Amino acid sequence: LNYALKNKYLFEANFRADASSRFAEANRWGYFPGFSVGWRLIDEPFIQNLGLFSNLKLRASWGQTGNDRIDEYQYLSSFGFGSTTFITNSSLENKTLTELRIANPNVTWEVANQSNIGFDAEFLDGKIQLSAEYFYNLRTNILTYRNASVPVPTGLKLPRENIGKVANQGFELQAGY
Repeated sequence: LNYALKNKYLFEANFRADASSRFAEANRWGYFPGFSVGWRLIDEPFIQNLGLFSNLKLRASWGQTGNDRIDEYQYLSSFGFGSTTFITNSSLENKTLTELRIANPNVTWEVANQSNIGFDAEFLDGKIQLSAEYFYNLRTNILTYRNASVPVPTGLKLPRENIGKVANQGFELQAGY
C-alpha cells in the first residue's frame, strides 16, 4: 500500500504471510509487516528559499522478514539403529533402535527486524549527490542449541531452540559527483 500526500509526504505499508512445512502445524505460518515514510523536503517553501538544494528527502523504514531455511522435521523425533547390538536365542544378533533427535514442537520462524533512517540530497543542480543512512538490524528467534547438556548414557542431545539473537548496526555514506 503506497500513499503520497501532495507528492511530498510519502507512506508505504506492506504485509506478507508465509507458510512453511518445516514447522509444526501450530507454527506453520509467519506474518511479517513493514512500514516506511518519506518527506520530500525539496518541495517545502522554506527549503526552496535557501536555494542550496536541487533535491532533499528524509526517509525512515522498519520491517520484518522470516527465515525458514532450517533442517526439516525438527518438530518430530527421529529414530535410527544404534551402534550396539544384543543377543537373543543364544546367537541371534539384534540391532538397537534409538532416538536420534529429541523433537522440538515449538520450532518456529527466525525473524529479522530491519530499520533505517536516512536522507538523500543533491546540490549544484544535481552535480553533487549525498546520501547517508543509519541502519539497525536485529535477528531474533535464531535456531541454536541451549548451553546445557544431557547425560551421555541417554545417547541424546538437546534439540535446537529459537533462542538466539544477533544485532548489526552501522552507518552508510555515499557521495557522488
